[in-house]
Amino acid sequence: MSKAFPEQVLNNTPDAITNTVAKAEKAALVGFGTFSLSGRVAHDGRNPKKGKTTQIPAGKVVKFLASKICKCHTFFIFYVIFTTAFQINSHNILS
Repeated sequence: MSKAFPEQVLNNTPDAITNTVAKAEKAALVGFGTFSLSGRVAHDGRNPKKGKTTQIPAGKVVKFLASKICKCHTFFIFYVIFTTAFQINSHNILS
């Protein structure tokens, strides 16, 4: 395997996902998650700055569902960050 192969894979992955989802198929990356196309109904939206309501048209959106492994890793990372931050803050408060 050449050194250029991993770079080609990383560069072509977004295009492959886009092409797959554009065909209304699911694009699954094992251990990461699944991309799929979903319809969105028309609804009323509100401009928070001006308070004016506007009609948002129906459309299609890409949805991402994280795999269990990805969720577990994300939870672990947030847990480590939170507990570390809490320990630092509690140490500063108690000192």
